[in-house]
Amino acid sequence: MKKQILWLAPYIPYPKVRHAGGKNLNYYINYINDTGKFDITFIGLGYEEERKEVGLERLGISSDIYYRDHSKLDYIIRRVVSGFTLLNPWTKYARQLLLYEHMQLSKRIEKYKAAGGNPDIVMLHWTSMGLIMPEIKALFPKAKYIMIEEDVTYLGYQRKYETFGTNQWKRFYTTLKKAELEVIKEADLTVVLNEKDKDLLINDGIPKDKVFEGTNYFERHTGVKRNPDYKNLLFFGAMDRAENYDSVIWFINNVMDELANEGYTLTIVGANPAGVLKDKVKLFNEAYKKNGREVLSENSNITDKHQNKLQLPITLTGFVDSVDPYFERALCLVAPLLLGAGIKVKIQEALSAGVPVLTNDIGIEGIGAKDQEEFLFCKTPEDYINNIRKLSDDKGLTEKIGDNAFKYIQKHNDINDKLNDLLGTFLDGCNVSDHL
Repeated sequence: MKKQILWLAPYIPYPKVRHAGGKNLNYYINYINDTGKFDITFIGLGYEEERKEVGLERLGISSDIYYRDHSKLDYIIRRVVSGFTLLNPWTKYARQLLLYEHMQLSKRIEKYKAAGGNPDIVMLHWTSMGLIMPEIKALFPKAKYIMIEEDVTYLGYQRKYETFGTNQWKRFYTTLKKAELEVIKEADLTVVLNEKDKDLLINDGIPKDKVFEGTNYFERHTGVKRNPDYKNLLFFGAMDRAENYDSVIWFINNVMDELANEGYTLTIVGANPAGVLKDKVKLFNEAYKKNGREVLSENSNITDKHQNKLQLPITLTGFVDSVDPYFERALCLVAPLLLGAGIKVKIQEALSAGVPVLTNDIGIEGIGAKDQEEFLFCKTPEDYINNIRKLSDDKGLTEKIGDNAFKYIQKHNDINDKLNDLLGTFLDGCNVSDHL
C-alpha cells in the first residue's frame, strides 16, 4: 500500500521555474513521485502567471495552490492583511511567512483534512513551512514530519545582523534562530543540502540521527565549449536579489575602476536587475566613456582601431535564455558575495562549465572545492585584482583551474544517490542512523 505524503512549500514546482530552490523542489518531488511508492498531495503558494506552467495533476500529484495575482484589489488585500507581519518587529516568524499567506495555507490544509486526508509523512519544504509545524501536528499527530532546509535560514539572518548591526536585525536573528531550532528538534528528520549546514545544526544541539545530508539540484553546463576572452569577467544570478546586486556593486566600486583601465570588461547576466544596480552601471559607464579615450591612449597595447570603437566596461544583459554563451566567453566568474546562506547554485553551475571561479567564504561554503586547485579564494579587492591578472596572463593556469573545477563537479553532488538514501529513510520510518 502506498504511503501518503502531504508536501507543503511557499513556492510551486514546475520544469521552467527560475529560482534555485524551486528547481530543487521540482526535482525532489518528481523523483520521489516517480518511484510509484507514494501518493503525494501538494499544497503551496504561487503567482497567477505560473498557473499555466504547473502540471502536477498530469503527474498524478494532487494539488491545492493559492495563486496570488498582481491586480490592484488582490495586492491591497494581501498588504492590508499582512501589514502586521511586515511592520511588527516582534513578529513570531521573523518575516518568514506573511499572515495572508499563512491563512491561505491553513485553509487548504484544513480542507485536505476535512476531505479525509491522513498523511503518513508531512514534508515541510523551506524554513517557513517548518515554523507552522505545531499547528499541522495538531491536525495530524501520527504523521512523520520531515523538514527540507534549502538553507539554514537563521545563518542568513545572522549575516544580515552582522552586516547592518541594527537592533531590528538582532531581534529577527535571535527570534528566528530559536524558532527554527525548536521546530527542527520536533521534526522526525531534517534534510540539509550540504555538510556545512549539517555540522551547523549538530553544533547547535540537533541530534546527529535527526539530520540527513542531502544535496541540491542544479543545472550542469557540461556541454559548454570554452573559448574565453581573457579580459571578460562574468557575474550572474537573479539580479533583483540584494545578495546579488549588492555584491556586484561592491565589485564595481572596489575592483572594476582599476581593471577597466586595463581593458577588462564585466558582463552581468540575470533577470530583473534592481534599479540601484542599473544606476551604478550607467554612472560607471558614463564616467568611463567621458574619460576612456584618454585612458586608452595611455595604453600602448590598444590600437587606434579599438580607440575608435570604445567598448563600455560593464554590460547588464537582463534575462537571457541560456547562460552557456557567457560561460564560453568568460575568463572567470567573480562572486564577492556579501550576504546569504547555503550552497550558491551559481558557483556550482560555473564550476560545471569549467569556468574558473573567484569567490569568498560565503560563495564557496558547502562546496568542497580546493583553493588554487578548483577555484581561487578571494577576500579583498586586491585578491580579486591579482587573481584576475594571473588568469589573464597565464592561459595554462586558466585551463587548469577550469578543468579541475569541471572534474570536481563530475565527482560530487550526485543528487540521485542522495535521494535514494532519503527514500530509504521513508521506508525505514524516518530513522536515518543507518544512512549516515
